[in-house]
Amino acid sequence: MAGMKTDIEVLAAYLGHSSVDVDIDDKQKVPLLGVDGGFKLRGFGTICKYLAKQAKRLDLLGNQPEAQAAVSQWLEYRITQVDRCGTDKDKQCILEDINRFLQKRVYLVEYQPTLADLLLYYSLHSVMTELTFLEKQKLMHLSRWFNQVQHLPGIYQTLPVVPFQRNRIYGHSAH
Repeated sequence: MAGMKTDIEVLAAYLGHSSVDVDIDDKQKVPLLGVDGGFKLRGFGTICKYLAKQAKRLDLLGNQPEAQAAVSQWLEYRITQVDRCGTDKDKQCILEDINRFLQKRVYLVEYQPTLADLLLYYSLHSVMTELTFLEKQKLMHLSRWFNQVQHLPGIYQTLPVVPFQRNRIYGHSAH
């Protein structure tokens, strides 16, 4: 699934940051972000939250302490589960878990998009691109959520749109 460095850069662009200095610590495989004064922030969630705060997009962090904790939990889930999927079977299990979770939800946390939605969207983009229409239909809650997130203002400019509906071809004319 997607790389942390690329996803931080895409998030930064979405948030309106002109450029970011992201590196990956070779030993610990952790992203580092250079900030003012030569200081480096360490860690995927830390960096993403910092970028949202710098862009004054506190809405992406969750409105209440419980929602903020849930956003953090989803960022951890992404790092510890989604990004570490090795096999197709692992990926399928993750997709099915997220599909079940989204059965009665519009977004992952609260009723508005948060960092959790954006960063999970970025991570799943390549996987969703590879799915057939039938596979996407079987994951209808995940597909609904994914399609909704990809059409948020500013998101669809950062990654190619994943199609979710086939064009209908009629065998005879409808006179």
